[in-house]
Amino acid sequence: MKDFILLGLQGAGKGTLDKYLVEKFGFKIFDIGNELRELAKVNVEVRDIINAGNLAPDGLALNIVREFLKLTKAPIIFDGFPRTTNQVKLFDNLMKEFGRDYLGFYLTVSKEIALNRCIGRGRTDDDISIIKRRMDTFLAETIKVIEY
Repeated sequence: MKDFILLGLQGAGKGTLDKYLVEKFGFKIFDIGNELRELAKVNVEVRDIINAGNLAPDGLALNIVREFLKLTKAPIIFDGFPRTTNQVKLFDNLMKEFGRDYLGFYLTVSKEIALNRCIGRGRTDDDISIIKRRMDTFLAETIKVIEY
């Protein structure tokens, strides 16, 4: 079975779809946001990146993906990753290195609905200004990944 990439604005429903695919087909989830939040508990630099609503540097993000791939043989859902055209190129090479193939899916939702969903989640990095910054970054950067 192929791996999946799920892209969409924060609040588009990626996490909900993740849970369904895990239960129905046994996928493992790679959620870059969750991975970075865990790392931020022990790494001040990563915490600052997250709290500012910025994207993780490519090298850091790809190293986290590489370690996940080393530990996972099951099909994977990459939730919200890759997020830039450079990341997708590096990701492509990494997937080839591990002999894995993937399909990408883009979940669409209006910015207003996504914002309302995010506000209700109660995560520490779901401050309205940070959410809007992440959405703007998605629309400026990640949308190019879909075109790739």
